[in-house]
Amino acid sequence: MKKRIKAWQIVVAVPVILFSIIMIASGFSLISDGETGSGVFGIVIGFFCILPAAAVLILPIVLKKNRKADAEPQVKREAPPAPIARVPESNEQDTVVAAGHHDTQAVTETPESSISMPVSFSVSFEGLDGKRLTRFPSDYFGIDVETTGLNPQHDRITEIAAVRVESGRIVDRFSSLVRSEVPIPPNVEQITGISNEMLSDAPTENEIIPRFLEYINYRDVVGYNVGFDIRFLKAAAERCGNFFCSDYFDVLPLAKKCLPDLKHYSLEDVARRLDIPVPVAHRALADAETTILCASALRSMISPEEKKRVAIENYDFSKIQVDYDTLKPTVDSVDPQNPLYGKRIVFTGELLSMTRAEACQYVVNHGGVAADKVTKGTSFLVVGDAGFPPNTDEAGSGKMKKADEWRSKGSAIQNISEADFFKMVAEYEKAKGN
Repeated sequence: MKKRIKAWQIVVAVPVILFSIIMIASGFSLISDGETGSGVFGIVIGFFCILPAAAVLILPIVLKKNRKADAEPQVKREAPPAPIARVPESNEQDTVVAAGHHDTQAVTETPESSISMPVSFSVSFEGLDGKRLTRFPSDYFGIDVETTGLNPQHDRITEIAAVRVESGRIVDRFSSLVRSEVPIPPNVEQITGISNEMLSDAPTENEIIPRFLEYINYRDVVGYNVGFDIRFLKAAAERCGNFFCSDYFDVLPLAKKCLPDLKHYSLEDVARRLDIPVPVAHRALADAETTILCASALRSMISPEEKKRVAIENYDFSKIQVDYDTLKPTVDSVDPQNPLYGKRIVFTGELLSMTRAEACQYVVNHGGVAADKVTKGTSFLVVGDAGFPPNTDEAGSGKMKKADEWRSKGSAIQNISEADFFKMVAEYEKAKGN
């Protein structure tokens, strides 16, 4: 959990601390000049002033650190409902048995009636964040959500799923469509196969989110690019008066570590490389199960020494250095009819398909302008498919907020996912070739 010093703390504390330092220094100077009484008085005043100033800086951090511990005892925690059927115990920690992927079908769906009704909370949830796990948990929930878009503040969850894993085996499932107050755009419906009509009779966010939170019961979660899922779950939980603070393990960095030569790192690409069937893409339950199977296969590629503590890279999502001023085309000619020609393109978040520098060069080679800042003239804000850290602000990156501001003033900036961005160019080039 990050402990940030607020601006008001600096404004209040820093001048007082500087005054205290001056008083103390002056006191010592007076003592050296023989004015002992005045010097001691100055030193005492300096120390008395510096103590409350230091408290202004330190005390809010200490209180925030203990807030989660203070809040959780007020919440009644109950074990999630027992699954209808369980697989036999096994010593094979890395084997996952899932119906639909192997001949063994040892799990059953949890009936709707077995999931208890929502519990209510009356605590403050500010600052309650789970931490990133570097040790893969033995018992956890694989999670996935489908949404109407990329912004957890404005978009909504349309499908949610959790798959319970104990000792490496799937023992239970939870999944539901979620009726959204935000219509599903046509391009998203094409990707997920979830239509507005399918959600007309689904439970609302206020009905399903508390049940989901009670089901996972604060336990560890595992997902693929899980930061995206967590940001939406946190936003939805807060709207329902609850909170999401499970610790999490992201399988995406594990895939990058074990499959360094893979060109693209979407869940489907990783699953195909590992010979794991993908029955349907971009549906919450199927993606959660595929993630669990991929995690198991990837962990089997790691040595026993590394398996106890997987080395996960700490990606710097906030600053990826690109020298925008020196970008020049590396091709002889540019097609002025391609969809990027003359367009101003800004990237945010981490890209899956290429580095930020490679993406900017790609834009320039297609006659576009790669830029670092969102302005009124920005054409596309491309959101990397690897997303942002889970503790990123609910509204996403600062660039996404700036794009929202410009759109509210009449700008035609479009937010587009990394996959859709490159697909747009690929489809044009394919059509031109035909």
